[in-house]
Amino acid sequence: MGLIRCVMYNCHDFDASLEMLSLDHLETETEATVDLVWQVFKPDRPGVRLVGRCGDHLAQILVPRAGVREVYVSEWNTCHYCEKHGVELDVQVAETILPGILASPAMICEGDDGELLFLGHYSDRHYLVVPVKALPGELWLCTMFVTNKKRFERRAEKKGMVLYLSEE
Repeated sequence: MGLIRCVMYNCHDFDASLEMLSLDHLETETEATVDLVWQVFKPDRPGVRLVGRCGDHLAQILVPRAGVREVYVSEWNTCHYCEKHGVELDVQVAETILPGILASPAMICEGDDGELLFLGHYSDRHYLVVPVKALPGELWLCTMFVTNKKRFERRAEKKGMVLYLSEE
């Protein structure tokens, strides 16, 4: 068992960082103890609010990409998901469950544009999808929408998008 300090915040995944460090013989997180350090992110601009914090168990995904756990949303993005997706989802319910999804998602996938898709249970048949843009030192909520669970799971498996899957 080795101890790895991940300081490569521009690295896109844990396995890639292991390859770059020539430690590719460590294949799973259970085989290595990883010391990942969170930075603090607090934007200093108007019209921005904190919507949630990601859980410690997501450090191997988030620290290399952004280094922070706080997710913020701009006023513009809030208007976007209220206007564009407010028909398909109850915005008040979505905003209520959002902090829980960010803290402990059912699944995290890599989106087509490189954003992280946090998924949480919205109903028996639907996920609430929360795209989060991960920039060095920043996490930004892009929008929120619902999608059919079975259809999304088939697509994610086929495309190899899944980065994290909850054990629940």
